[in-house]
Amino acid sequence: MPNQNQFIRQTSAVLIAFGLILGLLPGFAAAQDGATRGAHAQEASHIHHREHNLLLDATRSGNMHTFGVGLRGDGTPAQREAHSHNYIVYDFKRQVFLDFRGTTSQVGKTLASKTDYYEYGVSKGANLGVVLESQAAYWMAEWPAPVSANFIRLMGSMPNEPSQANTAWKIEFRSNGQWRVHAQGVGGWYDRGEYFWGGRDQSPIQFDALRVKLYSKDGSTSVSSLHFRAQENGTWMIAHLPPIDALITVTQQVPRAGEVANFAGNQVFGTVQSWQWDFGDGSSATGQTVSHAFANPRTYDVTLTVSGAGQTADIAERVTIYPAIEAQITPLSGSVLEGDEVTFDASNSYGAIGAYHWDFGDGTTATGQQVAKSFAEAGIYRVTLTVSNGTASNSCSALVRVNTPATVNVLKVLLDTDVEIDDLYYVAYALYTELDIVGINTIHHGGENPAQEPGNHARLLTLLDLASQSGLPAVRVPRAFSGAAGPLIPPYSDNWRDTKPVVTEASEAILEAARGASADSPVWVVPVGPLTNVAVALLQVRREGWESEFHQRIRICWLGGSPSGTRIGTWNGKRDPWAAYIVAQSGIEFLLMLEPTGIQLRWDKRDERSRYPDTPLGNYLYNIGWNRHGGYYDPTALAAIISIHADEDWFGDLQTVTLRDRYQNYGWASAEASNIRLIRSIDASAIKEDWFETINGRPTKLRKSVSGTYRSRRGTDGGK
Repeated sequence: MPNQNQFIRQTSAVLIAFGLILGLLPGFAAAQDGATRGAHAQEASHIHHREHNLLLDATRSGNMHTFGVGLRGDGTPAQREAHSHNYIVYDFKRQVFLDFRGTTSQVGKTLASKTDYYEYGVSKGANLGVVLESQAAYWMAEWPAPVSANFIRLMGSMPNEPSQANTAWKIEFRSNGQWRVHAQGVGGWYDRGEYFWGGRDQSPIQFDALRVKLYSKDGSTSVSSLHFRAQENGTWMIAHLPPIDALITVTQQVPRAGEVANFAGNQVFGTVQSWQWDFGDGSSATGQTVSHAFANPRTYDVTLTVSGAGQTADIAERVTIYPAIEAQITPLSGSVLEGDEVTFDASNSYGAIGAYHWDFGDGTTATGQQVAKSFAEAGIYRVTLTVSNGTASNSCSALVRVNTPATVNVLKVLLDTDVEIDDLYYVAYALYTELDIVGINTIHHGGENPAQEPGNHARLLTLLDLASQSGLPAVRVPRAFSGAAGPLIPPYSDNWRDTKPVVTEASEAILEAARGASADSPVWVVPVGPLTNVAVALLQVRREGWESEFHQRIRICWLGGSPSGTRIGTWNGKRDPWAAYIVAQSGIEFLLMLEPTGIQLRWDKRDERSRYPDTPLGNYLYNIGWNRHGGYYDPTALAAIISIHADEDWFGDLQTVTLRDRYQNYGWASAEASNIRLIRSIDASAIKEDWFETINGRPTKLRKSVSGTYRSRRGTDGGK
């Protein structure tokens, strides 16, 4: 779901590099500026969720359905023909996408009955041949009366679609019954990018219709997959931005219930003469700097109304007020063995706490700030601490692996998946390895569809149920945690530390895994989708004050990125590039299985039916697999962990790099020393063989025998 303080920035890289704005309209002279104004101050294009999107008032239509190959982003064939589910316009106030008819997206539906993409266009990979401009594909908005606008944002093709570098585009506005060109070009923003024009300092233009056309660049060039998307922190938007703006700053890093929080209004555009505050709890104040104490811990919508020189603007900020008391479990200092005593410590908890209650997940409990505990049986336990002061309570948990001597050195893994086809192969692989799977997170895979992540989570639960039906022991079925429904929003300061975290079960699970781990027995988090959950966890530990301990206990191995960086040519990176930047900048150990490396893992189910186990899970995996020879990226990230543990040579060609910022397209820079290492080559045949062996119950042996040696795949002592 979009952050309510969502904003959009112009940068020099967006339009200057394209050099495509022609400015052919009278009264549209500023359109020529649009190319050069990409470098002007970001303040002019700061967008608040209260800004009105003029596209909501328009009649929206298009002709993509006439190409006869079905539309992307629709459910049934009948829906594709009726083009009734093409949501690329977002209503920030109602927090819903709208289709052509003004119908809202149906929040809460699962992927089985609802699209997980917000886009409009023809089917993926469809070859449309030569499309002349006279027969161009288009998306159009028409207003019953002329509108005035000084800001435009449009979004191009999906990043996993064929290149659109040779596709021509034209943006036209209609005024006084005549269509006139606003901008045109080939490739550029339409090729998986975004188009920006204008801002608060832009003189408005008037028109009563907008049309965006796509067609072949010449009479011999074919085009394919013509479509537009509405993802990555935004939407198609046309607006009239007032020439006045401000930002809200909360001076406390951790504002708490009952404590005074200080607020400041910061002028960023125009001249502000009046500052009016609404704190979202029935209280208000006047002045550029104000103070307020919130009674209860929750998230408040704080609104600042600024005015001056006859102009007014509303700025809203979601402010999280934390509890007056807060439970904290000190991370463990070493591995936990069954029968051995371990101390659990709550001394880092915050506030005037009167009572400490521990639930160890095995039916036993204890009280006290520090308690000793021994577990009778090996397994993964969720230990929960609850603190109270007589009027309020707060809890936190730790995922603790209680080991036998044979498992004490086995790597612990927390999966993090956006539950696509290759993700399901990766999850099934993990379930049948000898790795300790402490949990599985789900995550969005792009866009701002609030129904998508719950759909992903439901699909994961289906897979776990099939694994249970196929004989997977109950102790091997991990907990599943629901994650972020959308990407993170870069802060106005461009400092990653200022990013607002959107806390979920999944981000909390990463913290729980870290609390139950130790420096000598860390947890590998293995994301194979956007890095949102991981980035939020990093932001959380900064707030809670145990960043160093977290870094000692968590490692990241991500399937994502391309040879050039984390944004260009990468599906997972493009879904939340800011989250990848946060992880890279945090200093945590960060191993990347590049997507072009991962796609080397390929097989053809037509020739390998006999290799799938004849179980509910095996049949399911076979049925969902690619119909032809296809790439299965995601298991390679998990294979890297197995390779590390078993000392196999399944990957190599490591490169140490740093990650540049978003104004440099999140590109790699070579480095002699860094927390980031790229995997550029794999032994795909060895990984494929291990996948099939593993799901058939013959995993690479990772658990030591009592003598301390590893067993071979066939179970005899010796080997590694």
